[in-house]
Formats: sequence, structure tokens, C-alpha cells
Amino acid sequence: MQKKNTIIDRSIVIDCGHGGDDPGFNGQGLSEKEFALILGLKLAQQLRAQGYTVHMTRDDDKTLSLDERTGYANKCSHADALISLHGNANINPAVCGIETYFMTPELFKTTLNLMNHEDTHHIDSHRKELAKKSEKLAMSVHKDLIKEAQKFQNVVDRKVKKQPGQVLFGDMPSILVECGFLSNPEEYALLVNTKYQDALVSGMVSGLGKFFETSFA
Repeated sequence: MQKKNTIIDRSIVIDCGHGGDDPGFNGQGLSEKEFALILGLKLAQQLRAQGYTVHMTRDDDKTLSLDERTGYANKCSHADALISLHGNANINPAVCGIETYFMTPELFKTTLNLMNHEDTHHIDSHRKELAKKSEKLAMSVHKDLIKEAQKFQNVVDRKVKKQPGQVLFGDMPSILVECGFLSNPEEYALLVNTKYQDALVSGMVSGLGKFFETSFA
């Protein structure tokens, strides 16, 4: 039996964090909104070159509220995965590294408590399955992202973590990637390096491919 092509007909939503009047962290020159857009456009180009369909919550420097970005992502209900891209920051300039987040079902408990038992059971089961896929996506992308990043420098692996995030509330496996700390001088120098950006993108593309190979084969 012929193996199903794991890329053809796969659709990805890329969410470039912040934008327009919301710069995100802006401490050393390149703002978070600019970094996220640069990386998102590079990622979109590479994914399209491999045959993926790509949707972007923004593809230029325009002001979009978090509600608007989330709403657009949710309209892409047919999509197979979402990646939200960000640059991190901390009041301690020594903090550095890459971390990836995904949602967990317990974050919906407050809402679920207001529903009847049958609806609660159905939604809870669905959310648990979605969380498993999101965790698998996070682990796959994060692993290859770290692998590519560490070819440049001994980048700190801050691991995959559970974290609430509005843009991750949708109906597809979803992750948020904090690609490094713009507030750390050494890591900032890496994040503005185009070759390092390309390496981060290569890691994400590779991780996505492995996720689809094992999840939809």
C-alpha cells in the first residue's frame, strides 16, 4: 500500500506575534514585532516551497489585536497546525534560551463547569486529544529547533512547557515558540543574524515534517 504523502494538502497557520502599534519587546534595536515577522515570512517561504499551504495572521507590519489574530486563526479551521512566533524578554539580561509552549485541557475547566455533563464529557475528550497532538507537535518542532540553533552556539534549551495562550485556544494542534531572548545581548546578536534565523526556520520546518510523518501517515 502506498504511503500517503504527508505534505501535500497540509495547511499551516503562522502567527507572527504583535505588530503595528504593538511592538512587543523593543529594547536593543530590532523589536519583537519585526523579528517575528522576519521569521514568519522566512518560515512561510520554506513551507510553501515544500508544498504546504500557509496562512498568516499578518504578513506585514499592521496593527492587529490579539482577538483579531486569534479570530483569523480560528477561521482556518481546516488547518493542520498553528505556530505562533515570538521573541522573549526578561528584566534579567542574563536569561536566555529557546522555549516552546502548548495548551492543556485543564485551562478550560472554568468554562466546562458551566456546561451540562454530556457536553462537558465530549469537549473534555476532544481537548485531551488535541492537547496530546499539540504536545507532540511542540516536542517535534522544539527538538529540531534546538538542534539547528546549537550549530551556531550552545543555546540554552528551556524545554517544552504547558502555558495558556489565547492564540492557542483553536481547534488544531497549536504551539507558541519563544525563539530566544531579545533582552540578552549575546542572544540578540544571534537573533538578528540572517543565517541564524534561517537555521531556526530549518529546524521548525524539519520538526513539522516529522510531526506529520508520525501523526498523519
